[in-house]
Amino acid sequence: KEAQCRAEIDTILGYCFLQDAVEAYLDAIKIYPNPNAYYNLANLYKDFEKYEDAIQYYKCSIELEADNEAYCNMGVCYYNLEDDIHALECFQKAVRLNPNDSISYRNMGNALYNLKEYEEAQKYYRWAFLWLILELNNSLSGNLKYGI
Repeated sequence: KEAQCRAEIDTILGYCFLQDAVEAYLDAIKIYPNPNAYYNLANLYKDFEKYEDAIQYYKCSIELEADNEAYCNMGVCYYNLEDDIHALECFQKAVRLNPNDSISYRNMGNALYNLKEYEEAQKYYRWAFLWLILELNNSLSGNLKYGI
């Protein structure tokens, strides 16, 4: 119960400071338009489920610098708006930029599943699983190498 109350307080405080954070990013963008500022502003909107606003700023970020994570997050926004076709397009672009990204493959599977493309979805779920295993293996190998 205590954890739930703390989470609710954090959410309320987040909403209180949302406008201040938005204004800070917009001021930064006016001074120096850059992909990171647009991307962070988009993430802020996404976190508060303002998906249309988030999409607008992900697009600004991508115009300045194509980025796997920006495409993936923009796809998540479309997905949450139940626009699986645009979500799928974003996930495909994310995979083109980073073919080793298990999350983008999984998200492609989710969008395809919603579009009732079950066999195609299953293919991307398998790719996601494969890349996740490889990521885990690489992580463990690195940790063993350094004694962690």
